[in-house]
Amino acid sequence: MQASLAHRLCRPGLSWIAVSLLVSACGGSGGAAINSPIPDPPGPVPTARYVSGPLLQGSGTVIVDGRELTLARGTEAGVESLRYQELVRSYLVIRPQLTGVPRPVLLILHGNGGNPQGMANVAETSDLVGTRGVIAVLPSARDQQWSENPSDPRGVDDVGFIAGVVAALKQTTQVDDQRIYLAGFSNGGAMVQRYACADPDGFAGYGVVSAVLRPAVAANCITSPARPIAYMLGTDDPVVASSTAFWVSAQHCGQQQQESLPDSSNDGTATQLSRYRGCTAGSEVRLYSIQGGGHAWPGGVQQGTFSSNGRTPMDFSATEQLRQFFSAYSN
Repeated sequence: MQASLAHRLCRPGLSWIAVSLLVSACGGSGGAAINSPIPDPPGPVPTARYVSGPLLQGSGTVIVDGRELTLARGTEAGVESLRYQELVRSYLVIRPQLTGVPRPVLLILHGNGGNPQGMANVAETSDLVGTRGVIAVLPSARDQQWSENPSDPRGVDDVGFIAGVVAALKQTTQVDDQRIYLAGFSNGGAMVQRYACADPDGFAGYGVVSAVLRPAVAANCITSPARPIAYMLGTDDPVVASSTAFWVSAQHCGQQQQESLPDSSNDGTATQLSRYRGCTAGSEVRLYSIQGGGHAWPGGVQQGTFSSNGRTPMDFSATEQLRQFFSAYSN
């Protein structure tokens, strides 16, 4: 079995400095080496400052790194940094303040032009962390765009960066290193698939919302070991089409079960859930096909009901559905 990229970066006993040096030295594209972009001027890696949620009410708005973020009571958030490809890259961490046991972690990648705080608010991570006790981690893309396209001329190795974030997280006692999952929206969802193809063992499960698998990525995809993956796609999405069939075939799934999710919000959408079971290594591929749904994160609180990208389905929360799906799997 191919050793995961994150595991190779994360060996017991490594200090934070050692992790930073390892991360900056290693590539992670799963293929030919990617040229490093022109580096920023050298400088120190910033130290994270954590902001606490409200003391009395259930949740409230705080400012983290100059942007608004909704936090639940009993949680905190801060921006951590590491150096990779001679660049200082950052990721937002939202976590319970008191944690006596290692927690599962969900990394969420924002869409093109987005940022971690905005994505955290859309995905309602305040509830994920405050109620479910999951640590939410939201990395920041270079120039607000993930390098999910192999022909990206910028030479940014985001597979290696994400693996570096995982390596850094595993150095803390708060993280259950067997239960780390990766999900993303739009450009971030496409990046999830590029990572899953380059280093499938890097995460215990993957979630893709409103994103497509590029043919150039699929052509060089490593599909073993098999990992569970869930898709959430709107039938009226003007941006992407379904790539579920690739994973169903690649993981040799045999059984298909369909069900309709409750249509409770009267938002003009309805969701059909297809579960493909009997896949390699007992994994499962899911497709949430949202009839009438657009290019949106289901249940997203800041997206409204309708936009130029179509309707935002409100019958279910993508974040909670992914949490439930992932909870059955570990590395």
